[in-house]
Amino acid sequence: MHQFSSLQFAIKAELKQRPHIVVPGLFVVSILIASFILRAAEMPVDDSTSANGDEGSSFGWKYMWNSLWCTFITMTTVGYGDIYPVSTMGKLICVVMCLWGNFLISLIIVSLAEYVELNSSEAKAYFQVNNEIALTKTFTVASDLIKTFFRFIIAKRRGTKQQKWQKLLNLKKKSRQFKHVNTELMIVN
Repeated sequence: MHQFSSLQFAIKAELKQRPHIVVPGLFVVSILIASFILRAAEMPVDDSTSANGDEGSSFGWKYMWNSLWCTFITMTTVGYGDIYPVSTMGKLICVVMCLWGNFLISLIIVSLAEYVELNSSEAKAYFQVNNEIALTKTFTVASDLIKTFFRFIIAKRRGTKQQKWQKLLNLKKKSRQFKHVNTELMIVN
């Protein structure tokens, strides 16, 4: 039991440390091994005829490329259906390959998700940058609001009725913008 737990720890450590090497390497090795096993299972029942009945075509299992193609397509769960096993053992091998392929693809997704996840110092820096951006935006909108308010006061004293209404509408618009940016700042904090 102790040896199994240390092996399990070693596998976890390698996956954690170098997932970009371990997972694709495991995928390639799995394809090679599974295609060899699938080819060995299908060779006894191979009639070397293509889907349209051409004798001696490159459809048969005697070609390793066909086995590699079938294995790759099965493990990635694409399944074109151009090459498929006919023996019971070959079908069973393909089912296992499909499940193993799903597992490997999920490992790739988990590795990518972990890779893009921010650690604590990166998250802190990210939130500080967002906070600075929000503060800058707040100061800009606040200064626009103050300018618009003074323009409204000047137009109220000197301007025509239409200018007063226009400046009042501008003031309301800038006020709404300020409230919106202030709300964003509260969300960031």
